[in-house]
Amino acid sequence: MPDAEDLVAEALAAVRGTDVRQTERQLDRLMVGTGTADGATAVDAALARRLIRGLGRLWPRGWQPVDVHRIARWRLDAGAARLVRDALAAQRREQAEPVPAWWDDQLRVLAAQDRDAAGQGSSASQGSKPARGRDAGQGSKASRDVGPEDLVADWTRAEGLDRVDALRTAVDVLALVEGLPPIAVLRPPPGSAGTALPAPPVRPAAGRRCWTGYARCWRRRSRPPSRPRRRR
Repeated sequence: MPDAEDLVAEALAAVRGTDVRQTERQLDRLMVGTGTADGATAVDAALARRLIRGLGRLWPRGWQPVDVHRIARWRLDAGAARLVRDALAAQRREQAEPVPAWWDDQLRVLAAQDRDAAGQGSSASQGSKPARGRDAGQGSKASRDVGPEDLVADWTRAEGLDRVDALRTAVDVLALVEGLPPIAVLRPPPGSAGTALPAPPVRPAAGRRCWTGYARCWRRRSRPPSRPRRRR
């Protein structure tokens, strides 16, 4: 019988490649699972554990929770970003101390954004047709004590996805997380020296803006200098 970890690794390798048929075959193998009664649960747990490990490896490489959530939404979609948010909450429970306060603030911001989006979806769906997934009030339980065995299944139910689409998105998210390159370390990550110290307030330099106030700044696009008018 195939091992769940091997099935996930083979599906991930296929997604990273260029053979579409091989990718579909490996996703079919994920659907079948390990061939045991709890095969689907084993695959879900293997996906969640590898995703949580992948997130943990990003923090010493300069990434912050809001960065990973934003790039998942940008490169994939909102549902994939919510899976990242759920995995971030699960990874936080396994995170080595000390964890700085600003780290938890970012996680709370992401959770609040999801609640606001769900509330707007519920309001828009009133008077038209019954809402599904998160719009129907089936919010994810990842902010509570949900283990790796239940993380993917809970997210799948909350999104209203079928098994095939859920596995495809989960593998895409895993490929994205494990493929992110190192970036500049703006703040000491959790578990490292200096995280217990309060972070100084961030004041962007002149001509710069910061995304969501978390010190990841970029230079403001300046207008070209105007040409002096010639006097006649």
